[in-house]
Amino acid sequence: MRAGEWNLDLGPADEGEEALWEDSVAELHAIADEEVGAGTVVLWQKVDKLLKTASGAPAKNLDLALSKTEDKLRDHLRLVFQRYLNPNDKRARNVSIAVNGVVLEAWDPFLEGRGGNCVLEKTLKMRPAYSGAEMEEYNISLRAFILPRKDEYSSDETRDYANIGLDRQGIYLYREERMIEGPDWLGTGATETHLNTLRVELSFPAQLDEVMGVGIKKSGVHIDPQLIALLKDLLAPVRREADRLSRKGRATTAESSVSPNSSRPTERTIARLKGNLTVPKVESDSNGAVSLVNNSGQVVLRDGTGKASGIVAIAVDADDLGLNVVRDASLDDGALWEARLARSNIQVAINTGHQWYRKAYLPYAGDNNMVQAIEYLFYALAQAEMNNTDVKAHETFEEFRIEVSRNLKKLVKDLAEPDDD
Repeated sequence: MRAGEWNLDLGPADEGEEALWEDSVAELHAIADEEVGAGTVVLWQKVDKLLKTASGAPAKNLDLALSKTEDKLRDHLRLVFQRYLNPNDKRARNVSIAVNGVVLEAWDPFLEGRGGNCVLEKTLKMRPAYSGAEMEEYNISLRAFILPRKDEYSSDETRDYANIGLDRQGIYLYREERMIEGPDWLGTGATETHLNTLRVELSFPAQLDEVMGVGIKKSGVHIDPQLIALLKDLLAPVRREADRLSRKGRATTAESSVSPNSSRPTERTIARLKGNLTVPKVESDSNGAVSLVNNSGQVVLRDGTGKASGIVAIAVDADDLGLNVVRDASLDDGALWEARLARSNIQVAINTGHQWYRKAYLPYAGDNNMVQAIEYLFYALAQAEMNNTDVKAHETFEEFRIEVSRNLKKLVKDLAEPDDD
């Protein structure tokens, strides 16, 4: 206290703590590839407490659960500290971060230099919420990027790096060069499938914390309504352009040779035979709650407040609500297919960005019998999953789909790409 400092004395280190310290210093030197004067080591212990399923039950496959947790941590750090990890980004000082000895590389969601097109760049002047008119103004930087569609990448590596998907569109909010929120539209618009290639970078300094509604934890924001309205107006034309390019792409790519409308033979046949098929029943009540009635009993998909259980994806594209088989440019974790709730219907979405789709499905796009047979297979798989799932079984089904999809991606790697003409 004499030096104006607050110190916590834990006493002398024991042998175990000294060994941990020496190992940590060695780890920091290895990461930096040189002698370092300072650094931070974060040690996770008793991690079995983290390895739980979505229902909160202990994970059965601990190795797989730990691997998935490490992957999520790496992805989180690569995004949140992107500007610090990228040696070419001069907005933040460069640092090195490693997880279990693996040094992380920055993940740039905007694909600068990899095909990302900056379609809007704007600097907004704002004063702190507590200041008067005489107080200094601070800059908020806004940049909007439209990324290439799935079919426009020159390599599988760049396509995988882009990670185009519903959960990656929106505003990425940065405070003092660190991402603290997103991606989310933050009240400026709705999430839509046709906006999957639109990503917005919004950066602000600490002086505008009150305007952005930042709390002490630097997570969770409540942006000033006037700023939300301004952002909404600025982003409206960008959203329209991203939507236009997405829909144009759907009409001109090879995928469009498989017509997505309800008059397709697959849709007609499923509609005709659904009464004889073994499929779960979707029920809803006056409060808006939605449940499945299946072999497991009654399984809640969405409660009366609108909160989804995560057991099934929610269809968001209005054009697809009446269909049983739809196509999507990207699914979570690279899955080849997933079941979706489309109002009172369980449909299946097929990932058009998956290599199996491009190399084993598209070559037969002109063969109606083959196309129908393949779509029936995925539809039946999705219905069987939903007819036998519950809160506990959901994660097992999810791991099954991801494992099958990853193996198929590896198996078709050496197959020739179909001709695009």
